[in-house]
Amino acid sequence: MAQTAVKVLFSHSHRSLEEQLNQWLEQVSGTVTITGISMDSNDLGHCLVLLYEDGGERHYYRGHVFFHRRHSGLEQEAHHGLNEAGAQWGRFVALESNQHGHCLCVVEEY
Repeated sequence: MAQTAVKVLFSHSHRSLEEQLNQWLEQVSGTVTITGISMDSNDLGHCLVLLYEDGGERHYYRGHVFFHRRHSGLEQEAHHGLNEAGAQWGRFVALESNQHGHCLCVVEEY
């Protein structure tokens, strides 16, 4: 039977947050099912929370984190980055803003 759990990641840098996210996704690859994500940002950085079930079906994920000072720039960054990564099956999205800009996380299933 599946067990519900959370993974909390925090970083002052969106690049570091993406690295942490993908390291964790590689560690649990094929052993968890992500059921939701949420993000919060403040002056200190970005906090990403993933809700998941341990066990059950095999799912494989990779994460993409984008940041830009303007929302229109964020959209362009995300389109470019997802296209360049060959992302096809985006499943989860979280967005949060602070006075520095906007941070977007997309978790893709493949």
